[in-house]
Amino acid sequence: GRNSDECGCAYKTEEEKANGAVSISLTNELISDKNRAYLRTLPAHIRVEFQLNEEKLNLLLVHGSPRKINEYLFEDRAEKSLLRIMEDADADIMCFGHTHKPYHRILNSGDAEKP
Repeated sequence: GRNSDECGCAYKTEEEKANGAVSISLTNELISDKNRAYLRTLPAHIRVEFQLNEEKLNLLLVHGSPRKINEYLFEDRAEKSLLRIMEDADADIMCFGHTHKPYHRILNSGDAEKP
């Protein structure tokens, strides 16, 4: 929604950086001003609180991470780091998509009360 030539992403390789430049250039070419205005109205996070049996759970939906819209949370990220991010965001379940790489992980929070 910002019509920027740089996403601010932390790419791991020069190839990823080059692909990112192509992607943002094409996106800037294709997205209309009306669509950009709409994208800027979307929330940074969506939080859903629900109850499963007797337990209340917080589901957090983000693009990159709760900290930054363009942060990559790849599948090889340390469990301790992911747990800290989720704890700081008060999330029991977190869904994100900036990586474009589908995966899921079940983390061991050490809390016997939570799944």
